[in-house]
Amino acid sequence: MKGITLFLIASVAGIIMLPPAFAQDWFVSPSQPHGHVSGAINQPARSLYRVEITEINGKLVGSGRSEGVWLKPGDYTIQARRAKVRTDFTSAVGRSSSQRHNPANNTVELTVEEGKTYYLALDTSPRRRADWQVVIWKTE
Repeated sequence: MKGITLFLIASVAGIIMLPPAFAQDWFVSPSQPHGHVSGAINQPARSLYRVEITEINGKLVGSGRSEGVWLKPGDYTIQARRAKVRTDFTSAVGRSSSQRHNPANNTVELTVEEGKTYYLALDTSPRRRADWQVVIWKTE
């Protein structure tokens, strides 16, 4: 039993140590030719909210990717979800505030060009939550 437990712990540790998306070849460091895709925009007055990038080309990228990723130039399918927002109220009651939206609306197609930054956001301007969608809000 002890051997099985140690084996399971070692297996889980090995999986945890793998880099997000298992080091997909589209990720680059900021010093290489790249485009930057960010979900770190929060503009409630425009009904735009911060998102976390969850998948790129169908591969999981790990959590907490709202600050963005540096990608090689090329075509991508990017999936994102509204980032969990903590306010003073939700911290006090111990809950995280997040919005749910139609999973079919959380994917964008994007052609990344070198030197450009793309800002993704959840557009909540439609009255029905089912119509909320992740959009490319701005390109610089």
